[in-house]
Amino acid sequence: MGQDRWKAIDDPAQAQRYLTTLKRPNGITRGPLFLADQSGRIIPGPPPINAKDIESNDVWGFEGSSFQINEQEVVEFTGDRYELAEADLPFLLPWAREVLDLEIDPKDLNVPKYPPEIPEAVTNDAFLTALGEAMPEDAISSDDEERLRRGHGHTQEEMYRIKYDRLDRIPDLVVWPQNEDEVESVVSLAAEHDVCLIPYGGGTSVTEALMCPINESRMIVSVDMKRMNRIRWIDPVNRMACIEAGAVGRHIMEQLAEYGFTMGHEPDSIEFSTMGGWVATHASGMKKNRYGNIEDLLLDVEVITPVGRLQRTSIPPRESIGMDPRRTVIGSEGNLGIITTAVVKIYPLPEAKEFASVLFP
Repeated sequence: MGQDRWKAIDDPAQAQRYLTTLKRPNGITRGPLFLADQSGRIIPGPPPINAKDIESNDVWGFEGSSFQINEQEVVEFTGDRYELAEADLPFLLPWAREVLDLEIDPKDLNVPKYPPEIPEAVTNDAFLTALGEAMPEDAISSDDEERLRRGHGHTQEEMYRIKYDRLDRIPDLVVWPQNEDEVESVVSLAAEHDVCLIPYGGGTSVTEALMCPINESRMIVSVDMKRMNRIRWIDPVNRMACIEAGAVGRHIMEQLAEYGFTMGHEPDSIEFSTMGGWVATHASGMKKNRYGNIEDLLLDVEVITPVGRLQRTSIPPRESIGMDPRRTVIGSEGNLGIITTAVVKIYPLPEAKEFASVLFP
């Protein structure tokens, strides 16, 4: 359906009438609605912006949220993001000492030396000139710390090296495309000028997939997808949603919930990992027994490759006519192209949530 056939509905009464027809659970009616005049798809607004959503560069998590040991040798959690915030955990340190059979001295610190020495960037002048003509200035950066952050994931070795050692090779440039056309331009120019591309989502990889080969002499560009971060549409009838690759898990779940739905895909990294990353890494989640893994949820995917764009104009039922392109993309880790959007299954929010725990001696 062409973009000219979408129509915004701003009248609250009209939006409410539409919500009533959906019969959504729990009476959830939050969020602005923008609806297709014929398809009935919901077009959510941009993801929520929170001033507290500043991620730490040298540890997992958000800035200001961490465990610390105070002067009374009591562990406390800093910040105000989580329910645990500003809570004292007086039994944690004694428990750790007992279980580990170690004397933990709170004053014995190995102070991080972040940021480490940054390797000099490799440049390709012809590529940079062409890229500057294809993308806005604020979508291109050679800042050292921006480059460093996109040169590693979150394995123990990688995190140790950025705090106490160094990375010998990192991306030479970072770009933030805003749409498929800009991604296509970057991929085309990279192929033309022999430049390496590494797609980047949330940076939560634990397979060292973001680490650059030390012997790579060509220019390496990190393609950060975070500006392609929207849910493009939600189909409440067929229960599916089209989500851009850079959409972060916590925003996806929050926005789907506004309209009474969930994907049910909740990997441990959900606060930081992205839709494109889930597909590219063959991700699994804590609720897979109920909703399935990412391969069970994925209905369609759009990918920009060096030889063209992989896309379909519609989402048909399962076809028995040969190879399914989606299956080649799942788990491809960016080797075949850059994922730009995915269409996934969604489910009504559960009427209740129950939690249980199992304690092992």
